[in-house]
Amino acid sequence: MKKLDLGQAIGILANVGVIAGIVFLGFELRQNNEQLAAQSRAERLAVRTDWINALYRDAQLAELVIRARRNEELTEAEEFRIENLGQRMFAALEYVYGEVQRGMIDENAVSAEAWRGGFLDLPRSKETWDRVKNGLSPDFVRWMDENVVNPR
Repeated sequence: MKKLDLGQAIGILANVGVIAGIVFLGFELRQNNEQLAAQSRAERLAVRTDWINALYRDAQLAELVIRARRNEELTEAEEFRIENLGQRMFAALEYVYGEVQRGMIDENAVSAEAWRGGFLDLPRSKETWDRVKNGLSPDFVRWMDENVVNPR
């Protein structure tokens, strides 16, 4: 049997170290991906609940939404607050839609039917949509128009 010289031993050890490093890197990448996915889910939850929480934190805004649903007359400032609530909802929906397109959210988790219910539940939603849609992603606007605002 032939003895390994010092150079061969160092080469073998270096190769073993490289392989161990690659395995370690794979574990680190998987852990990092899991952490990013968890962070993404937390951000989506925050986006989804932000505009809803506004109603719970602000009793005047909740009262304003109720008055708007009853078609009571609102001041210009009250109309502005209702429109702002709609703008926040559309920004949140655009974010979620974008995450679906990037593959960060399963497309089955996004229900046009549920979005339509939220859209119709929001006072002045069609008017607000018409005012804000030009500033949103064209793909999102097309999807919303076809599936939520004017479904077939």
